[in-house]
Amino acid sequence: MTAPAATGATIASGTVLGAVAGDTLAFSNGSLALNYNTSHVSTATTIDDTGTAGFTITSSTPGSLTSDYSFTGPTIAAVTAGVGITTKALTSTASIGGTLTKTYDGTTAATGATIASGTVLGAVAGDTLALAMAAWHRTTTPRTSAPPPPLMTPAPPASPSPAAPRAA
Repeated sequence: MTAPAATGATIASGTVLGAVAGDTLAFSNGSLALNYNTSHVSTATTIDDTGTAGFTITSSTPGSLTSDYSFTGPTIAAVTAGVGITTKALTSTASIGGTLTKTYDGTTAATGATIASGTVLGAVAGDTLALAMAAWHRTTTPRTSAPPPPLMTPAPPASPSPAAPRAA
């Protein structure tokens, strides 16, 4: 696997010196490519160059050719300060299927429900992603207090009140 191109990184400038009178030389990036030392987020620490640089004659005395010059491309120092690759954001979707109802059992576990399907979007070219749909469920915490009172309580039976003595 080759290291990824350092997208956005450029050869800032270059100068070619030593032209004869009447010739103007210009630096050419030629086949230079800038690449990270690795394609992985956590270990990308350097941008370096590969390939060769060249020059062109932008104006010349009659008959000047690039082959009239001996050219050694520059040594380009690798860059390490501020170098990095950021993580790529992914998105996912999933749907719930299976049994979506249950008889009351005092828990919140949806025992018959399942993750029916799911997808992950945003993969880079060459990668295939799948949503890992591990089975899990949530249980309730055991009760530590008395259960709540019922919503309706029957009224106590009416009892006859004893007759009060009459005043004389």
